[in-house]
Amino acid sequence: MSTHDDADSRIGGWFAGTAAAGSPDYAAEIMAIVDRTPQDRRPAWLRAPWRPGPAEAPVASMGFAVAVVGFLVLALVATLLLAGSRPKPPPFALQAIVPLAGSSGTIFVGTGPDGIWVTADQAALHVDAVTHEVTSVPVPLHAGTFTGVMEAGGSLWAADYSGGRVLRMDRASGMITAEIQVTKPVSLAWRDGVWAMSGGRDGLVHIDPRTNVVDQRIPLAIAFVLGADSLWYTETVGTEAAAVEIEPSTGVERSRVAIPYAVAGSVAVDGLGNVYAWRGGTQRSQLAIIRATTHVVSDVIVFPHDLWGGVVAIGDSMWGFVGPGTDGRSRVIQIGPDGPTGREETLAPGLDPDIPVVAFGSVWIPFDNHAALYRYPSDALAP
Repeated sequence: MSTHDDADSRIGGWFAGTAAAGSPDYAAEIMAIVDRTPQDRRPAWLRAPWRPGPAEAPVASMGFAVAVVGFLVLALVATLLLAGSRPKPPPFALQAIVPLAGSSGTIFVGTGPDGIWVTADQAALHVDAVTHEVTSVPVPLHAGTFTGVMEAGGSLWAADYSGGRVLRMDRASGMITAEIQVTKPVSLAWRDGVWAMSGGRDGLVHIDPRTNVVDQRIPLAIAFVLGADSLWYTETVGTEAAAVEIEPSTGVERSRVAIPYAVAGSVAVDGLGNVYAWRGGTQRSQLAIIRATTHVVSDVIVFPHDLWGGVVAIGDSMWGFVGPGTDGRSRVIQIGPDGPTGREETLAPGLDPDIPVVAFGSVWIPFDNHAALYRYPSDALAP
């Protein structure tokens, strides 16, 4: 008796054997081996007349195919569910307008643990971040000289530009607990103490809250910003300019990057560590960007408008706040590491934005002419 012992028979027998009840299902492996053979053997062993069951091999292969399709369907459903579970960003729409009675002239805003602080005439106004209730704390400064306010380290801090001092006060009563001499102070910020920009000879100073004494001075600084774990400032010497990074707690210089003199004014840092240096003008503004990873400086980018409200980090994005255009609307313009991205959002009609703060999930924009604070959702601008 002769036997049919070619390759097709061996493959067919192996396939039939593995399809028997109680045996492991090696259908996928068998089909892969067959597909790698030089001849087209699949039709021969699928149609072999000696097979113990006419439908066994097709059933095994179809089971494998069904399993694959089922897996793909489940993966697709899981992807759609995950995408649907991500909260959609809110539209960039006005959330509130908070009237600021008694606030006139240029308005400076700062943050506190439960709300926003705004400068006013002979007072600091506190805006509750939840209810928008406005309360007042007496501060012995006129609006024209009150150039900074914030609550930090258990105290209220105020900048007296004309008086050349930073005041430390009791948050509830406004009672002065310390006066620190700083020439023409503006732009208060907190990082292990108070940082203040001087409009005079002092440059950038740091106040130790334990002693109420200036313990760091950077005389050449003309603007600064606190990043996630660093402080950047801009400086000019003659016609040369640089952006400098320091360790905030010690003042030790980490890096120094030469920048075009035309952009040596204000400075900002986005969430990825890219540094933006710019200088505004009545008709145009100029900006350059320092890449975080390489410290390579971009070409100068020219804006056909004044970045009056500054360049502000919102999440990992950067946004420039510009005043009303020919249509009477102010705008926020997204600026990426390579320049404007093309995305813009409009602000309320007539709003002329001063420098905002980002806190409590919102962008708070002061409007000095209307003595009001405009609130927009920051999540609408974050990536």
